[in-house]
Amino acid sequence: MTPVNSPINTVEAIFWLLALSYVILGLLINVLHSFLPPFVRRVLFYGKISGDEPTRGGLAALLLVPKAWFRHFYLFAAIWSSLVVLVTGEGLASGRVSARFIGFLDSVCGSQRTVQTTSLETCAALILMYIHILVRLFETHFTQVFSKKATMNLIQYFTSFVYYFGVIALLLCRGQGFVSGSSIELRLQDFSWRLLICFLVFAFASYHQFRSHGILANLRRNRSGKVTSEGHFLPTGGFFEMVSSPHMLFECLIYLAIFGIVCRNSSWLAVLALVAANQVTMAYETHLWYCKNFPNYPPRRAALIPYLL
Repeated sequence: MTPVNSPINTVEAIFWLLALSYVILGLLINVLHSFLPPFVRRVLFYGKISGDEPTRGGLAALLLVPKAWFRHFYLFAAIWSSLVVLVTGEGLASGRVSARFIGFLDSVCGSQRTVQTTSLETCAALILMYIHILVRLFETHFTQVFSKKATMNLIQYFTSFVYYFGVIALLLCRGQGFVSGSSIELRLQDFSWRLLICFLVFAFASYHQFRSHGILANLRRNRSGKVTSEGHFLPTGGFFEMVSSPHMLFECLIYLAIFGIVCRNSSWLAVLALVAANQVTMAYETHLWYCKNFPNYPPRRAALIPYLL
């Protein structure tokens, strides 16, 4: 079956729409929280900051799934990105990416795409994104401790699958070799200090995000590593001494580092906008929750950016 080509980058449009929705809903919840019904908050947030759980048997309760289902879309992301890495590897070996895959990108990212990033930049960013996904897959299965009471709604659940599909598609859609008529080739002259700096930022952010997730998980474990609680406790140590959600701060840094590599890829601006809108909103609400539930919460801690936000 011939893929249906469209001049519109559908995935990019969806990402911009989601980013705008996060900004608008976040502002509404903060300004009009006392006038909005509880389900509006649960549409945007999950876990402890989503508010009181709906009564059992209610319609809202039917739209909730366990927060532990986070594992599902990281598993999907790992499978999807692995397939893309294989396709890319075959393309590098033969000098040309599969025409079917390029046609697939035409159908979801528009048929009027132009080359904006080199093959080296695109492949380097893809590998970093692949590493990030694999790390998050490991963390959600072996590090994080999910409360059995924590939930998220089905909108968030299905949107996350769309997100991880779209992140990879938008990363490739303007890369040399992934646009019809271009060939994929890794050239040493395309390497620059910008790429090296981005690699170092990515490594720094990934390490500290992994450490931050470990600190949160250990709050629910004893010294032997056994889970002893599903409650919420005040995290300390590492960058938690500076911000309430360092794992979200480093998530932003990870995506900023990848964007630094493919900075000429205009479509990935939509990814950066969505990540920023999501993480800033979540971090701010998490900070408010900590301040409300821990009377002696350290006043020096910022929500997301040390000394600023």
